[in-house]
Amino acid sequence: MVPCIDILRIVREGFQFLRGVVTDIQLYNLMMIATAVILHCKFSLSSISRSWLKKKSVNAFSHCLMYAKFNLDEAIQAYSRMLRNSYELSGGRFIIDDTMNHHSNFCKLIYGVFRYWDHAFKTNVSATCLVFLYYSQDGFIKFPIGWRIYIKGGNKTKNDLAIELIEGGLRRDFPCGAVFGRKAPPKLSITVLEALLVGVGASVGQLSITESKTAKRTTALT
Repeated sequence: MVPCIDILRIVREGFQFLRGVVTDIQLYNLMMIATAVILHCKFSLSSISRSWLKKKSVNAFSHCLMYAKFNLDEAIQAYSRMLRNSYELSGGRFIIDDTMNHHSNFCKLIYGVFRYWDHAFKTNVSATCLVFLYYSQDGFIKFPIGWRIYIKGGNKTKNDLAIELIEGGLRRDFPCGAVFGRKAPPKLSITVLEALLVGVGASVGQLSITESKTAKRTTALT
């Protein structure tokens, strides 16, 4: 394994939106982690420490991720400002989808890991299920703007998590023209989308609902 000797330029530039939100030491630790993961490491703190020839200890990285006082709301707002300043956004759409991060069948201690049916592998797997919200515009601009961990049997359904993500995206002033849900879970029912749109001032009677040729439902925000 070739060791890391400096922060990647793309990482240094890409993390600048966090300057002022986290301390300089926290920012440097995060950039070290990102550089190691991009170059040749799995997300393992011991592997990341070794890739930097133990310039930083595992405990230092662990403290940075688990105990340092990050203000997540400020970080999310900074990320949103960076995206809005980097692109000319107008009339894009929100895309809701979910994915599974697989674990070994004997995994019992990682938060959010449950048994799910995987449609790709046609079998039950141990996995963390993540609900994502993306912003997409003109086929050229696409980036994630939020995610939630789905807890099987918990108080919130995937629809509930999707609505939270959409509401957060609207509050951060992303110019959404439509909500687009893939046929795969989470299946956003039109009822919950109507309730969401009423909450942000749209009339249920103004909803434009269509089924595309690929059986994906689009609900226009009119």
